[in-house]
Amino acid sequence: MESLVAPIFKLSDLVDLYTTRLEQLGTDVAGRVHSTDLKKRVLAYFPDMDAHKQGRDVVLISHEDVGQALRKACEHDADGDAVHLARAANIVRRDMFKMKNQFGGSFEPNSQEDYVPVSLLALVAMVLNGPNIKSSSSTMPQPVLTISQLLMSNSMVRSHQHRGGCEPGKETAVQQEKQSY
Repeated sequence: MESLVAPIFKLSDLVDLYTTRLEQLGTDVAGRVHSTDLKKRVLAYFPDMDAHKQGRDVVLISHEDVGQALRKACEHDADGDAVHLARAANIVRRDMFKMKNQFGGSFEPNSQEDYVPVSLLALVAMVLNGPNIKSSSSTMPQPVLTISQLLMSNSMVRSHQHRGGCEPGKETAVQQEKQSY
């Protein structure tokens, strides 16, 4: 016999986690995230949840038992995944190509962090460490910085696409100029 378990999420905890994640992704959070707005967005995205008031707190509770929730979470939508990956890549590439960095002959104290956009750092950190809000720290680990710098150095702007890929000689490096030292 399957036992029914209803996951419960305290709205105030979700607001704190959401605010922390926005700050980690470099979004300027002016003031406090409105819990009512977040609750509406969560309920719209997860129609199988309800909000219930318990004293001063609001909790979000799932209708489904854990087995059904796991089966639903495990349904794989390859097309949806591809769309999400393409959107993430477009956002990060847009931010990468906006950056204009040139080496001035010496390294500033935060030059590693300042050389790459926050969106790229966040994506690489999530790939390496998972999207866990609680385990993220305010300082970026060296592997995240190194991989992000490699991506910046090796990213190309595609100026003309053909069916078989990019036409030879039609790609240029990110806004970095090759300097002879």
